[in-house]
Amino acid sequence: NCQAQGHVLIVQRENNNTIINNIGTTAANANPTGGMIQFDFAQPTTLHSIGLLNIRDPDNYIVVQQSSGIVARVNITAYGDNSAQDESIETHNVTSVQLYLTGSSAVRYLSFCYASCPVVTSANDGSTEDAAAVHYIEDNVYAIEQAIGTVLTKALVDAYDNDANSCLFAVNPLVTVSLTVSTNSSSSGTSVCV
Repeated sequence: NCQAQGHVLIVQRENNNTIINNIGTTAANANPTGGMIQFDFAQPTTLHSIGLLNIRDPDNYIVVQQSSGIVARVNITAYGDNSAQDESIETHNVTSVQLYLTGSSAVRYLSFCYASCPVVTSANDGSTEDAAAVHYIEDNVYAIEQAIGTVLTKALVDAYDNDANSCLFAVNPLVTVSLTVSTNSSSSGTSVCV
């Protein structure tokens, strides 16, 4: 892994007041013996994947609990110091997930979609109800794309537009955002997650 991961979630060893630079920033300190991190969802969720960092010790695993009571264990391969990896879960109706980490590892992200995403209850037969649901989702995706693009463009301009040495200086950069909509078919309809 050669890319900065930004903020990650760790099992904290202890409160650490060690100053790591001249401006008084304190350092987070991961527990070298690991621990358990648990995420509980307020409603059943489709858990797509979990991003992990620095899995270097053996015997790391994930426990996924579904609303039906089914519990599954996913073993995590240890790729070593500073490794960044994505663990595919792809499980529906998840109510809780626990990560059992045996070393100073971190969680980079959770990719999930609440089961309450808009649901098309008809048979996807091109009916008016299906068309209305699709238009509703398309309209909202466009609005979200526009809002995110505006915020990111402003951040980019604010960061580089006043720097004469930047390749973006005075060129009016524009960020374009494209969201992907996925559907998950089930007997009760199609959940559409944005």
